[in-house]
Amino acid sequence: MTDDARPIALVTGGGQGIGAGITATLAAAGYHVVINELDKSRAAAMVDSIESNGGHGSYWLADVSDSSAVDAMFDRVEAEFGAVSVLVNNAGVSGNAGIRNVTDDFWDRVTSIDLDGVLHCTRRALGPMREAGAGSVINIASRAWLGWWGQSAYAAAKAGVVGMTRALAVEMASKGVRLNVVAPGLIDSPMLRDRDEGAFQRLLATVPTGTLGTPEDVADAVLFLASERSRTITGQVLYVCGGKSIYAFPDWS
Repeated sequence: MTDDARPIALVTGGGQGIGAGITATLAAAGYHVVINELDKSRAAAMVDSIESNGGHGSYWLADVSDSSAVDAMFDRVEAEFGAVSVLVNNAGVSGNAGIRNVTDDFWDRVTSIDLDGVLHCTRRALGPMREAGAGSVINIASRAWLGWWGQSAYAAAKAGVVGMTRALAVEMASKGVRLNVVAPGLIDSPMLRDRDEGAFQRLLATVPTGTLGTPEDVADAVLFLASERSRTITGQVLYVCGGKSIYAFPDWS
């Protein structure tokens, strides 16, 4: 157990992009944040950043698609710091391919991380949360679960995350454990910007507000759902998408 008994938050894929924003925000709010990553240098750099800003963090390398690796990660975290009170399932891979190009390997890669990984981490976290009578699980999905061209594998995985979250929210409601989804839309990132200007502008046109979100926007939503301010909220999807969730077909005129 940590000396100062800080609440423990575990963020999968917490070393870059949206995950880094979530990690930094939770650390600033007083959590000891455990960063799950595959890249050691990225994870270590994130811990250094947290600690240089007065926060507390550590990391553990594990592939969330491997349930035994996930179990070992939670065993170690619980032994060193205590039970995880906030789990953020953020690790994921994107996938954009028309159905003719969706191979078995492509499908398995996307769903094993984006859906199976959420199951593995959530299943392991819920036991201690149930025993404690408290806990919050926030799953990072995507507006794409509602459907978009070339997103059959990704949308299916994220739709599965939404369905799993809602089912488990019902199952855990009487146990004091809440589960919710944050569904980002277009989030400003190097990956998004790494395309020609025409393609970028066409994507931006699908956002009614005409603005991109930031990792910090997503992190603020996560912090709200992790906190007691959302104590009566469970089984819900909170979109951080500039209205994209209600605007499925853009006007190209």
